[in-house]
Amino acid sequence: MQNLTRRTLSNGVRFVHEYRADSTSMAIHAMIAAGSRHEREEDCGLTHFVEHMLFKGTDARDVFEIARIGNLFGGAMNASTSHDSLRVTTRVILDDLRPALEFVRELLLESTFPEEEVERERGVIQEEIAEYQDSPEDLCFDNFLRQLWHPHPLGRPILGTEATVGAFSRESLVEGWRRILSPNRLVLSFAGGMPVEDLLPIVEEIFGRFGSDCPDTMDWTPAVGQGGCLRVERALEQVQFCMGLEAITRRDPRRYALILMDVILGGGMGSRLFNEIREKRGLAYTIGSSFVPGLTEGYAMMYGSTTSDHIDVVLELCQEEALKLATEPPSAEELETARRMVVRSLLLSRENNGFLAGRNADRELYGDEWLDDSRIIERLQGVMPEQVRDVARDVFGGREMTLSLVGPAAAESAAGDAV
Repeated sequence: MQNLTRRTLSNGVRFVHEYRADSTSMAIHAMIAAGSRHEREEDCGLTHFVEHMLFKGTDARDVFEIARIGNLFGGAMNASTSHDSLRVTTRVILDDLRPALEFVRELLLESTFPEEEVERERGVIQEEIAEYQDSPEDLCFDNFLRQLWHPHPLGRPILGTEATVGAFSRESLVEGWRRILSPNRLVLSFAGGMPVEDLLPIVEEIFGRFGSDCPDTMDWTPAVGQGGCLRVERALEQVQFCMGLEAITRRDPRRYALILMDVILGGGMGSRLFNEIREKRGLAYTIGSSFVPGLTEGYAMMYGSTTSDHIDVVLELCQEEALKLATEPPSAEELETARRMVVRSLLLSRENNGFLAGRNADRELYGDEWLDDSRIIERLQGVMPEQVRDVARDVFGGREMTLSLVGPAAAESAAGDAV
């Protein structure tokens, strides 16, 4: 791929850089290839807790100095935990690249997990869990994954539970971090305006001499999707819903057809769900769909909110639209509109260094094909209407849906129906 460089450092750290000559900044994604799906049940939320603790003290700085240094680089530093990884991310001007990399290394390798900060951050994370519980949208989505993937770790909350977070000691957090911090699990992904011949020696100097490889004991056992309904009664004006089922993985060649199917079904203002449920009938303000492919499993989901009086008909309409796509190919015009939307979204995203660094980190994590954007666009252009119908049939055809509802009492009739 043009302007893309991949290397493995002498100690096993993976390096990826996408050079953009017109950029005056650099996005950095430092990713550890371990996430909540790799936790034991009693460790639910440990990786996320560790992520917080990386900013709470090092050998050289306390929590306040760490925050100040982050602001000196422009305040763009952040961290996140997913089912599959833990990441520290930032975007800096080129003059700040070396000190920013040294700072990232300090956070990853020299964090001390101060006892008093563990206790303080425990309360912060429990507040974060409570905030999610108070957000109908977040709770509905988490419960959808819980119902879809249980009893697999993907069905557990990334944040953990109040009980597991309350039980972690400093020693258990440090030990958990030592288990996953290894050069062979670290991916350093860059995108921006420094040529690779200038960047790579800096990265080698800063990250090329730490640790030794841990055995690759990460468990990637696939989850198996489950049907059924999970309801949470809340005194709200509307019912939040997520409805869907297991779909294909990111390495499946049908993924391009499913990306386009998802746009046709619920991707934006021109989608079938939007037109049928919002524009024609006025039954919902929020309505849409999403397709999320993973390494060993994926899911397709429809989501939205409506009043308890309308929830049954909205869920029925969602299933009807999915069934139509599974039985009849979309029109050539409808497919071309979806294709143009996806291609132009991709081209617009290329102006964002953070998008490029994150996408390349994902490719390295999941072992994706390293296709340049012209090849991706070729594959999207090659999708025929019949392929969209076929993949919709493969995903939606005749299987029990997984349904999550949060809000006032909803009728029973639509729960768990098969398309």
